[in-house]
Amino acid sequence: MGGQVLEITSKSQWTDGHRNTMHPVIVDFSAAWCGPCKAIAPHFEQWSQKYTGLAFWKVDVDQQQGIASEAGVRAMPTFQIFRQGKKVEEVRGADVKSLLALLEKYNAIGGPFSGQGRTLAGESSHSQPAAVSPAAPSPSPRPVRNPGSSQPSPFDYAGKPASSLGVQHKDGSGTAEGFDAAKPSTSVQIRLPTGTKLTGTFNPSQTVADLRRFLAKQAPSLGQSYTMTSSFPPRPLLDDMQSLEQAGVVNSVVNISARHLCPSGRRLHLRQQQLASLCTRAQENSEDRGLDFGEETFYEGPGPAAELVVSLLLGATLVYLPITLAVIGKKIWLKYKFTNRRVMVINTSPLFGNVIEIGYDKVKEVRSTNRAFGLWGDMVVFLKDGSKLEMTGVDRVKEMQEHVERFIV
Repeated sequence: MGGQVLEITSKSQWTDGHRNTMHPVIVDFSAAWCGPCKAIAPHFEQWSQKYTGLAFWKVDVDQQQGIASEAGVRAMPTFQIFRQGKKVEEVRGADVKSLLALLEKYNAIGGPFSGQGRTLAGESSHSQPAAVSPAAPSPSPRPVRNPGSSQPSPFDYAGKPASSLGVQHKDGSGTAEGFDAAKPSTSVQIRLPTGTKLTGTFNPSQTVADLRRFLAKQAPSLGQSYTMTSSFPPRPLLDDMQSLEQAGVVNSVVNISARHLCPSGRRLHLRQQQLASLCTRAQENSEDRGLDFGEETFYEGPGPAAELVVSLLLGATLVYLPITLAVIGKKIWLKYKFTNRRVMVINTSPLFGNVIEIGYDKVKEVRSTNRAFGLWGDMVVFLKDGSKLEMTGVDRVKEMQEHVERFIV
């Protein structure tokens, strides 16, 4: 119970702990790279000594991804209150005022769970109410200070934005260009293909384009040939005008993957399950990696529904079953996008997510062929450097071909 913070290191410990703890549990979901998590951690330790009517747990979301996913954690830090294994309340972010209110409330209640809660799976649960003395009004939270420091912590006066997290950056870390210390801040960890980790401090209102500029400054050797993907749920970051908050990467991880390169004139099968050879030489033109002003989408969507229907009908035969499964996977995770500037193949698979794009100034020729009496078709985009991009199961394939040909230089 209170007095110390218990670190959860396994799913069995998590399950047994909820089963054996009759008092409210407050769980700190955090990450080693998260600046706000580090800043509030000393206070969480102090509170465990003061609020002895609760059990204080800590979960590292990188080490215990299954627990974090089950609990619905989408930002760090996240604090959740559990009673008899049922999540009853949550605070996202290092919001000291809200956290102190929760601690006062559940420390006064203590004891076994009563009333209605909700399990992690979402089912409601009822139990007989227990006699509980009314809690005394919560006192107004006072400013807290960092241990060993005479200066107020960044969480002093929670109604105001923190001007600094008080965390020293490690090598490879830094502050984003245009960062405003008077506004709320967030840490974003960027994981490079080499395994290197960079941590940047941003305002949540800054954009994906600011994230790219930070990356260009911190890792110039990476060049422009990369794709950014959020960690959970995994999805490509394609809109440079989107704020970091809108993109869902506040206090989160962004994974960088290099675009797949092909020797001239050869094809590279990136995903056999896609029934397509998706190959391109990464586009080095920095203009195509800038803000997409004036870019208009002509078509964006997965493969045609007719292809899926035909595949399902033929899937009853064992011979065609592998192809049916591949078409289903492609329908769920693979998407084609044609704009007035480029053609893109977007794979949102949680295991193999990537984005391949080709600017029309790199295209030499486009060929297509109809399938199933013209219900859908296949397309091959030939590039000027001799490589090619093959796409199978393209809806309105002749129309897509004509669209691309209008922009070939």
